[in-house]
Amino acid sequence: MTVYQNLMDQLDDQGLLFNVTEDKLLTASGIEVPKKKAIIHQSGEVISVVGESYKVVSNEEIFSSFCRGIEDSNIDAADAKVDVTQTDTGSKAMVTFTMPNVSFKVNEDSSDTVMQICTLNSFDGSTRFLSKAGGLRTKCLNGQILGNVVSSYSRYHTKSLDVDAAAGGIINMIVDFQNAKEYWSAMMQQYVSHEHAFEVLVKFLYLEDFDYKNKVNKRLTQCVSMWNAYAQEFGCNAYALYNVLTDYVARSDLSAAGEIRERNHVAKLLDTEAAFHEARQAA
Repeated sequence: MTVYQNLMDQLDDQGLLFNVTEDKLLTASGIEVPKKKAIIHQSGEVISVVGESYKVVSNEEIFSSFCRGIEDSNIDAADAKVDVTQTDTGSKAMVTFTMPNVSFKVNEDSSDTVMQICTLNSFDGSTRFLSKAGGLRTKCLNGQILGNVVSSYSRYHTKSLDVDAAAGGIINMIVDFQNAKEYWSAMMQQYVSHEHAFEVLVKFLYLEDFDYKNKVNKRLTQCVSMWNAYAQEFGCNAYALYNVLTDYVARSDLSAAGEIRERNHVAKLLDTEAAFHEARQAA
């Protein structure tokens, strides 16, 4: 079986390759709603209502091109695994491709980090089509999110959406993933105090207005415990804190929309928080 067929079969088995159609949007009295259209699942259920300029691209079209791009990139994807998370209606989907044969170790970290490519698509206009590389720390199955360190392809569903261009960017993602080793290594050299780590965790959990000095928050308690464990393993540094954030998201039982939101939140912290930003500058 080819790499392409293996990946497409996994997507099909997980119910991602359904067909969608467009239809006019009418009022109850039969009047056509201007500049709007409905996107309909092959089951007959309305997935969403979008503007007339919204470019409908089926999951099969997007991921067929994307999987072909993986095969053509010559990456070792023979044992690649695909994981699909989508909403009940199929309006949003996050697809993670894990490449266990593409990996490296980060300095004192005893765990392998294997390559992942996360791809998002939606039919409701809430999420752009996006593909981006990351890693999976195999010791704890921690999906390691990367901010602007790696290249990505991102477009709204308009006439500018070019699926083939997205697939062509896979080669750049492979190179950037290998270079991310330097970024993670620099994180290990970036000291983070317990106080600074706590401040980042408060921001990460959206608890800036929470009275954590007089009240207990279970999520914050869990993250502090995770920080202590990772700090003991790696030392008090940005890499330990980074693993807390990504591990927490990986452990959370989130919907497709929720996971997309939290991954974006972590990526923003990586690009804005001083400890991570300085490590990126040093890499």
